[in-house]
Amino acid sequence: MGLDAVVYRSRANLPFDADAVGAVLDASTGEYCCPDPALEPAFERRFPSHTRIAVRKRIGTISSVAELKQDTERVLNGESVILSKVLYSGTHGGDSIPMDLISKLEEELAVLRRYAEENRIDRVMQFVSDMKDLVAAARSEGNPIVF
Repeated sequence: MGLDAVVYRSRANLPFDADAVGAVLDASTGEYCCPDPALEPAFERRFPSHTRIAVRKRIGTISSVAELKQDTERVLNGESVILSKVLYSGTHGGDSIPMDLISKLEEELAVLRRYAEENRIDRVMQFVSDMKDLVAAARSEGNPIVF
């Protein structure tokens, strides 16, 4: 058990024509998926989820997320995007960081990066690097970061 984050590919970057195969957009996540549960296994075989994902990152196990949260709480307050949307639980899912919070997330990552560098905390530096990859993909694809 743990926490993963993804950014789905935009329509323009899918390796298939979404309209031609009948894929529908989940507007809350940016994911293109099969509209008919009965056809989903065939859709998944033909277009595996990894082909619809721009970036996937493992944030960590339940315990490593808890450690990241403790580190982050030393420099960011409880109203931070990182604390309230990412590190609040090591197993949350079905939620996202919408595009309108990406700039605030970037600002917090810069603060967290400086703290990690000054204190030589490798796990935090890796977390910041992974989150920056997700942020770049979110901006490029125009889709939220999804957990």
